[in-house]
Amino acid sequence: RMLAVLHEQRSPEKLLLALDQLSFLEHPDIDDRLKAWLGGEELHPLIQFKALQTLKKRGASGSLTLSKNGETLVLDIEDTPADEDRFPSQIQEIINRVQEIGEVTYPALAYFAQQTWNEFLAYIYGTSSYRQMLRQDAACVDVWAAALHWTLLERVFDGGDKEELADLYGITSELEFQWEQACRTLQQFAAIVFTNKL
Repeated sequence: RMLAVLHEQRSPEKLLLALDQLSFLEHPDIDDRLKAWLGGEELHPLIQFKALQTLKKRGASGSLTLSKNGETLVLDIEDTPADEDRFPSQIQEIINRVQEIGEVTYPALAYFAQQTWNEFLAYIYGTSSYRQMLRQDAACVDVWAAALHWTLLERVFDGGDKEELADLYGITSELEFQWEQACRTLQQFAAIVFTNKL
């Protein structure tokens, strides 16, 4: 019945609920049918990520080919972070940096930052932007942290001073191009997710 929900439902909330339940059900066909569904039509990136997490929690392994944000990806199920705390350390450092600076300048930012960052990671997981984030050096923690902070100021808090934010995060002229790219990626995400909320 839960597998049927995946093919019959268009409601993201019901799909997420079905995926949660499938994590705990015992049936020999679940993994294969879930893989086939995930590799079929292009799904919302947050649904795709939740489906990968479901397969991981079920102990499935192997790779899947799927379309995400205009890219064709080959992802290993076992590499999927089972929850937000399982992302690589450099990604954890980005949200920690936003919360550290946000506590001083915008105390309400911490809640929105964590939730938005989790959704953003699910949105870009496995894409070229995600892989680029993993390859970057320590200075890029500030680049992505500043981009997230700026996106939240723009979308949630009705704006802020971009130059002041760059100074706050130590964005030098050498990092400006990377910062603009990170801002653009987060703005694209925000335009889709904040306007078509799951």
